[in-house]
Amino acid sequence: MITPTTKIPLGSFALIAGLAMLFMGTTPYAEFFVYNKLVVSGNAAETVKNIAGNESLFMSGIFAYLINFIADVVAAWAFYGLLKPVNESLSLLTAWFR
Repeated sequence: MITPTTKIPLGSFALIAGLAMLFMGTTPYAEFFVYNKLVVSGNAAETVKNIAGNESLFMSGIFAYLINFIADVVAAWAFYGLLKPVNESLSLLTAWFR
């Protein structure tokens, strides 16, 4: 089925949403691996020292969060397009809440 306003097949929206959700899998790497190695709770000086000493690890964590953010925006758009034929206003509301 093709949506009337965008001419993009619903299967494409579903595939894009699924791929975006897979790309959101970078968050556990950043949250559980990078964050735990760099941040020392209650000790800002030690945290700064860890970040300065592991610059590439810090940058990979930032990159993982950036990928997650972009994938989240893409997933919200794809879910909006996928659910728009059912109820456009409710689909737009869920996309904004995403």
